[in-house]
Amino acid sequence: MAAFRIGNQSAFSATPLTRPFDFALANGFEAFEWFPDKRPDGAGWLGPTSTRPRGCCSATGRANACIRLSVHAPLTADPLRPGRELDEALKLAVDLGAGC
Repeated sequence: MAAFRIGNQSAFSATPLTRPFDFALANGFEAFEWFPDKRPDGAGWLGPTSTRPRGCCSATGRANACIRLSVHAPLTADPLRPGRELDEALKLAVDLGAGC
């Protein structure tokens, strides 16, 4: 029998950025996915200038709850053309301890 985890993800419209993560912690969710995405209208976050997720959740999430973290590649990333976007998503995943 497969084990299922109930969770949610970050949202480009959330203010502050950590609000969906705080909701996940407060409601006992077991999984959370950071979704780095920058909209054409400027909403959201993406790239190395987005340091807010780092440090806010790996220690907090895992110390306070059994929450599994993951990072979604940005919508604009192309795995057939590796570049900065995929590199930054991978670095974020490592910084957060995602998938551990």
